[in-house]
Amino acid sequence: MSTLTITLSEERFARLKEIATRFNVSAEDLARVGVEELLKQPDEKFAQANWRFALPVLLVFLSAMIQLEKRAKQLGANAVVNIVSYYQKNIMSSPTEFECHAGAIMAGVALRGEFVKIAE
Repeated sequence: MSTLTITLSEERFARLKEIATRFNVSAEDLARVGVEELLKQPDEKFAQANWRFALPVLLVFLSAMIQLEKRAKQLGANAVVNIVSYYQKNIMSSPTEFECHAGAIMAGVALRGEFVKIAE
């Protein structure tokens, strides 16, 4: 594994920490998710992407996953399996993609899954 140092203004770093805190993750993890998501894209898709939507979409996805995790704990489960996108009651299942709807003001991801207890 390699290390990358990123220089941000104090204002941008404070904003990164604020967003990370809101989603209950570290600033480092939030930055890593963003970079990993960018690097996963094929070159042609990368060139066509509208990156101003990328971070909000990832944050909304992360928030939805955190909500699934919290609900699992409330139900006494220790895992969530068969997670699918569930936008307007339409199921979209993929091991690598999720459905997101983003507009000028907000982005939304709806997920559902099965809460299970897996023996440790």
